[in-house]
Amino acid sequence: MGLSSRIPIRKTLGFGLSNVINLFNPEVIIVGGGMSAAGDRLLNTVRDTVKNHALHLSSGVCPIVQAKLGGQAGMIGAAAYAKDKMPL
Repeated sequence: MGLSSRIPIRKTLGFGLSNVINLFNPEVIIVGGGMSAAGDRLLNTVRDTVKNHALHLSSGVCPIVQAKLGGQAGMIGAAAYAKDKMPL
């Protein structure tokens, strides 16, 4: 799959995150999992789309960043959650 065929996916993610920002006004959005491997190639288009379509007051103070744990974030989070819920 070429980079140009992924542009609609990046814009769609940007539109979705614009809606999240408009509805919930989060302090930060962290993109993790497999998509985070694309790094700034993905996030630059997402940020531009959010900048153009989300409320400026909210989107201006909500950075969109790549998860530091990358594709392992979900597994690590699930393990931490399970550890917290297990009786010792």
